[in-house]
Amino acid sequence: MNHDSLARVARLSRLLRWLVWAALAALIAIHVLLWLSGSPEWLTQVLDGAIHVQVETTTDRLLGLAATLPSTLLTAYGLYRLARMLGRFEIGDVFSIESIGHLRAFGLATLASGAVALLEAPLLSSLLAPSVAAEGHTLQLVIRSSDLWTMLVGALMFVIGEIMVEARRIAAENAEIV
Repeated sequence: MNHDSLARVARLSRLLRWLVWAALAALIAIHVLLWLSGSPEWLTQVLDGAIHVQVETTTDRLLGLAATLPSTLLTAYGLYRLARMLGRFEIGDVFSIESIGHLRAFGLATLASGAVALLEAPLLSSLLAPSVAAEGHTLQLVIRSSDLWTMLVGALMFVIGEIMVEARRIAAENAEIV
């Protein structure tokens, strides 16, 4: 990469890194505020109306917070690693093992977050809608296209990281030959 290209990558990475940090802060704040202070009607709307939770007590809120925490933490970890990767890009460290490691970790966290999020609705239904389970209704696992896209993008980022590792190996071999 020439100097102009690296400067452009650094500017774009800096901007995106700050957006990622803002998204990370918003993700955590919204997640906690949603469960600790949101109204039951709002919770149902946020959960795409897929389940009608009964959030009546502090225990219900804490159960909901705990049930949705794994996917939120995986997403937060993925965003953290993405921000770290962008920070490396800012200083021109685009193809280092450390940058590639951040990309691969972001990909795996995104993939895992998407997979774990699939289990949230059935878990919330069983924890916070006991009348549904008591009436003999079955729990449903709903897979939306956005869930599939999230997991696909995560897997793709991991594969791109693997390709970058191989490209580094080939470049090192070629440098030894010349």
